[in-house]
Amino acid sequence: MKKIFLFFICALIFICGCYNLSIGKKSNHISEKSKFFADDQYIYYTNCNGDLYKYALEDNSNQKILKDFYLSAFNEKYFVSYNENTIKAYNRNNEQLFEINNIKTQSMDILDNKLFYVNERDNNYIYVIDLDSKINKLFLKQATNNISVNNKYLFYENNANSIYKYSFIEKNNELFFEGTYCFYFNCDDKYVYLSDYQNNNCITKIDINTKNIEKYNIKSCDFYLYKKYIYYIPLIDENNYSEKTVFHIFRFNVYDKTDEMLF
Repeated sequence: MKKIFLFFICALIFICGCYNLSIGKKSNHISEKSKFFADDQYIYYTNCNGDLYKYALEDNSNQKILKDFYLSAFNEKYFVSYNENTIKAYNRNNEQLFEINNIKTQSMDILDNKLFYVNERDNNYIYVIDLDSKINKLFLKQATNNISVNNKYLFYENNANSIYKYSFIEKNNELFFEGTYCFYFNCDDKYVYLSDYQNNNCITKIDINTKNIEKYNIKSCDFYLYKKYIYYIPLIDENNYSEKTVFHIFRFNVYDKTDEMLF
């Protein structure tokens, strides 16, 4: 029951944020179907009208980039959207947009021109699509619900209560972390960041090499990592939730532990 409620609350974070905040300002607020990503200048997200926007950190302005584009993955070359069994990939260099149909997934991540995703049509195994050649093939015969990749490893949830890592170089799997409900995590090249159910869904940072753990006093199931920052939407306590609850994106500095609301 707790697991079901946790999923329910995480979904409501996005849904209620759109419902309560978007009246007259729909370009400012994230769709429940969208992830969000950041770089040195912008936060990229899909708004409640289903359009891809970028929010400028310098002057707090918003600009529409693409129509009907639910952002799901992002790197220097591609924006990737997923909605209604269709992947849309937008090449940021040549501004070309193409679609890959008949895909059913719940998690994806991108590394260079490789889009890794959980294939619900094949036992939730991990597949990879080469976005340049459009070749789609089985990558790892492991069932999972969530994945995250960096330059060396693919991390995946296993049976809800553990995270494994697969080495691109050594071609092997090993247990990385054991916990409870390990569904919400992201990685960069040094750390895995986990919404730790056993610690009230506070974000926990795990060193990939040493497995040393550092815990932060910020609660979220929806967050993104960029350099020294964790961008996140706060998770509410079930006792404090109401239909009028308002949500925002925050930015947490992992070095000086400062926290600020962005929008």
